[in-house]
Amino acid sequence: MRLLKLTVLLAALAGVLAFTGCGDSDEDQIKSNVEDLVQALADGDGAAACELITSDQRDEIGEGENQSCEDYVAGQSADLDDAEKEALRNTEVVGVKIEGDEADVDVKTGDDEDELDLRKEDGEWRFVDIS
Repeated sequence: MRLLKLTVLLAALAGVLAFTGCGDSDEDQIKSNVEDLVQALADGDGAAACELITSDQRDEIGEGENQSCEDYVAGQSADLDDAEKEALRNTEVVGVKIEGDEADVDVKTGDDEDELDLRKEDGEWRFVDIS
C-alpha cells in the first residue's frame, strides 16, 4: 500500500514538474500572444486584447475619443465585416526576431503582411502598438 501511495505521489509530482519546468520559449509565447490578440480583435473582446498590450499603449488607446481601451477595441472590431474577422482569425506568424526584451513579429493576414512590435513587460510579452 505504501508503494502505491509513493507511486501516485511521484506521478503527481512529475506532472507538476512537467507543467512548470518546461515553460514555453519566448518565441512560443509570442506566437501564442499573436493568436490570442487576433482572436480577441475578431471577437470584439476588448478586455482580452487590452491585456496583451503594454500599459503605456493601453493608456493611450481611445484617449482621443474619451474611451477605455476595452471600449475602443470593441468598437473597432464592430466595424469589421465577417470576411475581415475571418481573415484576422487566420493570421499567420511568418517570422519572429527577438533581441533581449524586444521582439519583431512578421505576420500575414490574407494577402497583407505586417510587422508587430512586442516588449517584455513584467515578464510577459506585450504588444507595443496594435493600431
